[in-house]
Amino acid sequence: MKLFLLAGEASGDLHGSHLVTELKLQRPDLEIVAWGGPLMEKAGARLLSDYRQRAYMGLWEVIKNLRSLRQFLTAAVQDIERENPDAVVFIDNPGFNMRVLKRLRSFKGQTHFYIAPKAWAWNEKRAQDLKSLTALYGILPFEAEWFGQRGVNCTYIGNPLMDQIPEQTSASKPLLALLPGSRKQEVESLLPLMIEAAKAMPELTPVVAGTSALPIELYRGILKNSTIELQMDQTYNLLQEAQLALVTSGTATLETALFGVPQVVLYRTSALTYWAAKWLIKVPYISLVNLVAQSEIVPELIQGHCHVTSIQSQLKRLAPEGPSWLQQKQEYAVLRDRLGEPGVNKRLADSILQALSLHHER
Repeated sequence: MKLFLLAGEASGDLHGSHLVTELKLQRPDLEIVAWGGPLMEKAGARLLSDYRQRAYMGLWEVIKNLRSLRQFLTAAVQDIERENPDAVVFIDNPGFNMRVLKRLRSFKGQTHFYIAPKAWAWNEKRAQDLKSLTALYGILPFEAEWFGQRGVNCTYIGNPLMDQIPEQTSASKPLLALLPGSRKQEVESLLPLMIEAAKAMPELTPVVAGTSALPIELYRGILKNSTIELQMDQTYNLLQEAQLALVTSGTATLETALFGVPQVVLYRTSALTYWAAKWLIKVPYISLVNLVAQSEIVPELIQGHCHVTSIQSQLKRLAPEGPSWLQQKQEYAVLRDRLGEPGVNKRLADSILQALSLHHER
């Protein structure tokens, strides 16, 4: 039996590696080929393409690289057709993966999509393109109902962060975690703001969480006139110790919340991308924390409101042990209850393998 996994970006590689590990644990004979990254390869997948060759962020960046993206799209479809797997498992990265799905009209195997596209946030029509899937797996509690109302069979599989983050943590050092994101454009746009804003909290030592998915020279170039420490691939260790955080909007906001670290969420992109998003996005919040909680637990500073003065104001409001800091920590408690139990990767692997077994029995 053979599976073909498609993942993009560092987070998709991480999720994919956990799935590969669980699949191999249950079926050591299973052949897994992938468009993914080094973590998936290390877990046992035969890597055909590395996501770091094709990670673009924002509307303008995508437009500039349309030719390359078309070539990658064609190559992905050709690889799937050549490998002829029993099933394709799409992991997040909907902008690319849904285009691949549309092109697999003659594919006879199963199609599974892990981490449901955020059609509930923008472009609701995308839900219609997911009706052809064998299975769709959501990682946010409200997604199963939302997709179900639109005729798509979506299962809430649980959130993978519940398997990665310890249940209880306690801050032990006066640290301010700076999480500028995992994309080049995010780091270039937001890390300088974070560094400047950190000066408003002299009682906390700022530390930058970097990722090896980006060149270390990118961080060093921004930090060249600063004494701030850079920690590569140590985000969870940093969050276990930090008392406060500045976080770029994305999965890191939910990670920070699950570690119990009060935070300010930042988002800033190109004018063109923001203009398009403003018209398309239909949800009241941008952070996963607020979306899951369905209320404003963490402050969000977006685009024109995301500047040094506003960030410093929010940091001061969240001074450790103060009323706003304590309130945010208390409100984090509802998130774990809503996200459910650990064991996501086992449930996901069970579901995929069961679907394949039923298919082969017919």
